[in-house]
Amino acid sequence: VLQPCLTIYPSKKVVLLFQHRVGLVDFVREAGNKLSLSITTIHIAIAYMDYVLSKEDILKSNYYLIAITCLVLAAKYDELDMNIPPLQDFKRVSSSKAFISRTDEIKECEKLVLRILNWNLRIITPIVFLEVLLTQGVMHSTDLIQGENTNPRGMVKTVSENALFFANLALRYYELQQYCPSSVAIACVLAARKKGRVNPVWSSNLEHFYSLELEQIQDCYEFLTKNQPPEVVRD
Repeated sequence: VLQPCLTIYPSKKVVLLFQHRVGLVDFVREAGNKLSLSITTIHIAIAYMDYVLSKEDILKSNYYLIAITCLVLAAKYDELDMNIPPLQDFKRVSSSKAFISRTDEIKECEKLVLRILNWNLRIITPIVFLEVLLTQGVMHSTDLIQGENTNPRGMVKTVSENALFFANLALRYYELQQYCPSSVAIACVLAARKKGRVNPVWSSNLEHFYSLELEQIQDCYEFLTKNQPPEVVRD
């Protein structure tokens, strides 16, 4: 399994990490949404991108070509064949950033990316765990709801949507890769419960369900809640 980690970026690439990565992440998300790709595909693409840019010295002018190529490979890996857009569509949605003149440029870049990945396209991201958590439930019968929206079904929907928001927010912070994907996913659920004014945010039910203690994800959870925008705006 391909698993990037925080120490992947050497010191000479600190400029890339802090000045360019957020823009690249937003670009991949926007392109993926325009192409109607799944949230899982988008998260996988960003994981590929992080790995490639950490392992290879890439010219700044080619960052966006690498990013869109990673999205192409993630789509081929994760999407059903009928849902994979043609390369021309990838070229179109990236025209404002990547400046790709021919789709053959993407094909050539695919070879480079695959070589760097050692043809290993399997990677575990927080969104994989989060989707499982959402299907198993993010609230319990003993939870109390504070505020105006006290409809249980409505709150489950709100908490689930906010959890996905926090998962997308986590993409912007490379620092979170120091935590295992499952911990990030659980932290997203807790941040969503806090945002939805679910009381308690953490309970013995959750501790039993997730088989861990709050202290094990406390730092990750606090990072997410401290770095969220003042108001949660979902896609």
